Amino acid sequence: MNHLITRYLAVYWGRLRRRGTLGFTLIELLVAGLVAAILTGAMLSMVVELMQNDRRDFARTEVQREMAQALDFIASDLRQAIYIYEPGCVNATASATNCPSRSIVVGATTNYLASLASTINLPSSGAAKVIPVVAFWKLDKVPYVDSPTGDENLPTTAQCTAFAPNPATATTAQNLQRSECEALRIVQNAYTLVVYALVPDNSTTDPSRLWEGPAFLRRYQLQQYPSGGVATLTKNYTTDPDSSFRKWPCSESGGTITCESLAMESPITVVDYVDYDIATAPVTCATSYTLSGQQFADASALINSNFYACVRSPVEDRNIGLVQDAILYLRGNALTRANFSQASTAQQPLYKPSVQTQAQARSVFQRTPPN
Repeated sequence: MNHLITRYLAVYWGRLRRRGTLGFTLIELLVAGLVAAILTGAMLSMVVELMQNDRRDFARTEVQREMAQALDFIASDLRQAIYIYEPGCVNATASATNCPSRSIVVGATTNYLASLASTINLPSSGAAKVIPVVAFWKLDKVPYVDSPTGDENLPTTAQCTAFAPNPATATTAQNLQRSECEALRIVQNAYTLVVYALVPDNSTTDPSRLWEGPAFLRRYQLQQYPSGGVATLTKNYTTDPDSSFRKWPCSESGGTITCESLAMESPITVVDYVDYDIATAPVTCATSYTLSGQQFADASALINSNFYACVRSPVEDRNIGLVQDAILYLRGNALTRANFSQASTAQQPLYKPSVQTQAQARSVFQRTPPN
């Protein structure tokens, strides 16, 4: 009996060893490989999707943060304004219905002036075009730099005297220059024109540019004196804006109107990845506010809803005078930053964060003290 059991176990274990030596069949291997490939592909697809979602969310968060920082920067600058241009005066030639205050009357004739943008030579068409949105005047501290050297410093008393050593025999122009020099030493500030503009993508014509996205914002400025010409009273413009901000840089003398042709200083870029969509519905502002920057520079486009401002027309009140403020709107575009060109129509608004803020100018015109 024991012999039979031993023989049976030997045969059984022999069969098991032979089967183990043979291994899996080809069909079993193919099925196992297919299942493994499906599981691996699904896991890799999930990992890639998670990484893409994380990249898109990061891009959206960063763009929204940068738009908010840019708008805070502009608002901080705007709060130093002493005069904000009415929107119609910035982009279009004045007329009886559009910025009528930007005019000079000679005799019985009202002469409407060109737009501020054309006067300061901001390009309105072509690859280099810009869309001015808000323009204003502010007072900058002079000297312009923290550690001035040479002619960056304020003029000395001797330099002021040198303009008109003997006021009694000096010309009117020489005495005016000496008075300006002495006044600058006292007030230590000067007018600066500031313009914020939307600049469309021009990578096709300027492949070396550093900024990315559909559009970016630039800050243009024109200081009264170049940084290295303060002590010598060298000027970037000669027309005094204090006489009339609206009409600057034009003036009238003896029935003749003259306008300076000026060029803004090298601009700085405030932020990139700004959206550049054309809105089909008109952008509107609240009552007492006027839309600025709404028209694209080219005739084929409609409404600019990417970066625009609602500027309050000066409101006159006996106690508060003329008060100006502006509401600024800015929309970014995280789709290009995240390289998410396949976003659906429903997804796109999620990756175009919008921010807005409000800023009031610091100056009050024509204020009447209470009785």
